[in-house]
Amino acid sequence: MLRNFHHLDFADLPALVAAKEAAGLRISLCIPTLNEEGTIARVVSVLKAELFDRHRLLDEVVVIDSG
Repeated sequence: MLRNFHHLDFADLPALVAAKEAAGLRISLCIPTLNEEGTIARVVSVLKAELFDRHRLLDEVVVIDSG
C-alpha cells in the first residue's frame, strides 16, 4: 500500500505536539552527514530553537557524520 503525504499535512505543529503527547511518544530525528562541520551547527541550532524549545516536537537529534 502506497501512502502519500503533502508537507502541509504536517504544518500545524501544535496539533502534532498534542498528538505526540496524547500517544505518549518520543520523536527522534537522525541527520546523516558527510563532512558538514561547517554547516551542521547552524542546522542543529535552528532545529533546537524551533522544534525543541518553541514547539517541543522533537525529543532528540542525532547527527551521524560518516566522513
